[in-house]
Amino acid sequence: MLIFKHIAPVLILMGCLAQFAAAATPKASLLCAITNVSECEVLKGCSNHLPAEVNFPQFFTIDFKRQTISGKGRTDKIGTIEFTAEGIILQGVGSQHRAWSLVLNNEQTRVTGHVTGQHYGFTLFGVCQPEI
Repeated sequence: MLIFKHIAPVLILMGCLAQFAAAATPKASLLCAITNVSECEVLKGCSNHLPAEVNFPQFFTIDFKRQTISGKGRTDKIGTIEFTAEGIILQGVGSQHRAWSLVLNNEQTRVTGHVTGQHYGFTLFGVCQPEI
């Protein structure tokens, strides 16, 4: 009984870690759709847009194998991929000298992102699925 008291917490922890590792393992590539974009500018405030209204792609692909993000004829290299308890964080610098970051939930079905330039920023929300 004494041994079980010491082993049981370890087994429970191992099960939790295995579940987290399986959930956070990136799929080969994801197809994501942007559903809403909020644009904020200094002194002007924020407004909501459809992706096309602010020159964002409606769809984009995250390729974990090639470490790229692509959409609307543009491809950016993913600079950083970080795995956390709550999901996957991607960061990079876009072709137009804008910093960007994306956060995927553990199931890789929801995405929230930010694109930042001089004196303005965009927050985007979307959904993802494994690319077929």
